[in-house]
Amino acid sequence: MKNTYDVIVVGGGPAGSTAAALLAKDGVDVLLVDKEQFPRYTVGESLIPHFWKFTDLLGVTQEIEDAGFIRKSGGVVYWDNMVRKIQFKDFGYTRPGLHVERDEFDNILLNNAKRLGVEVVEKMMALQVADLEGEVSRVLLQPVGGTEADQQWVSAKAIIDATGQQCMISKQEEIKNYDSAFRFQSIWGYYDKADYYYAIDEKTDFENRHSIPPLTLVSSVGENWGWCWHIVMKEKVSIGLVLPKSSLQKFKESGDNIEERFVNMVKTVPIINETLANSNFIPNSIYSIRDYSYRSEKLRVGNCYLVGDAAAFVDPISSAGVPMGMYAGILASWCVSNTLRRPHRKPFFSEFYEKTLGMRLDLFRLLAYPSSILPPELMQQGRDVIRMSSVSENQLVLAQSMVTNRGQNFPDLLEEMGYEAQKLFEERVHHAAY
Repeated sequence: MKNTYDVIVVGGGPAGSTAAALLAKDGVDVLLVDKEQFPRYTVGESLIPHFWKFTDLLGVTQEIEDAGFIRKSGGVVYWDNMVRKIQFKDFGYTRPGLHVERDEFDNILLNNAKRLGVEVVEKMMALQVADLEGEVSRVLLQPVGGTEADQQWVSAKAIIDATGQQCMISKQEEIKNYDSAFRFQSIWGYYDKADYYYAIDEKTDFENRHSIPPLTLVSSVGENWGWCWHIVMKEKVSIGLVLPKSSLQKFKESGDNIEERFVNMVKTVPIINETLANSNFIPNSIYSIRDYSYRSEKLRVGNCYLVGDAAAFVDPISSAGVPMGMYAGILASWCVSNTLRRPHRKPFFSEFYEKTLGMRLDLFRLLAYPSSILPPELMQQGRDVIRMSSVSENQLVLAQSMVTNRGQNFPDLLEEMGYEAQKLFEERVHHAAY
């Protein structure tokens, strides 16, 4: 590595790879470091179709299509004894959502950054960032498995923190705030196969996954906060539980170890349990994380922009994590590139980034909260996001908010701003009693 770059990106996931690739296309000298060796495992397999406009911009759409990921046509949700289905085509989307193996998907994005001229160094840790408020910042790097003698300070005019839930900058600066309303534990694992739904009341065998697009399946678990996902992938099925604190004791009592507890609780989940009759849990495939919902007090600290999960993580019920990360990467790259060309406008671009990304993050918090405990300040922020979003985006978000009992204030906001929310719901959300 050199001692100086224009920009250092820490983290090679979708947010970091997107930002680095676009900066390199703009002629910026970029170093990207990641502590892992790609391809590497991570969760987050369900993508809503917004992401295609980002892959078009990056020039990787054909590679994504050639990878053979499972195409999905929409989602089906069991909630409050009702089954509801939405299809992306009903909201003007001509391309499908996907169920992706994230190791393969993320590797495509990282390799694209390399092709565009980004210097990528894997198995390299960023230990700290210094001089965040100076003209130039410094990042202390150390190879994985290395010692203090292997450390190197590298300088750049801008830093992009794409470290995911490691949250390098917000932890260093002590500005990471957990959302007390989302004191959840997520436990997920994989089954060798499963039946899946392709219509509101029609399911088929796992073997048909490439020819008959599945729907992402979500079911409530116990009280209305908890839920379970079912995502058909190329060679297996991802099943995950998202449990509030009030459900954890019941989970702990359901078996002698975490795998046994997981399998036993999944058997109690409506609809999803029926799809697993002919499947087997894959041993040693359990993962877990607690208290995962948080947000940094600042989305930009001095010369450093926080993107993706390094900025915030909201309950993933809307399947928006990857598209939001890529969006943040695009926004950060635009602000950084313009700042490098016009340093005197730095305050403007910094403020623009925080305000614009902040409104998008507020939207997904608005959708995740049950209306009974919704923070009042999110209502006005919701109005701001609706004004800056396209009609098709608002309509899809409306449908997502109405298939569960979460986000019930969002339809009220849309009605207030001229949308016929109830009519849209009745026309485009298919539902039936279960």
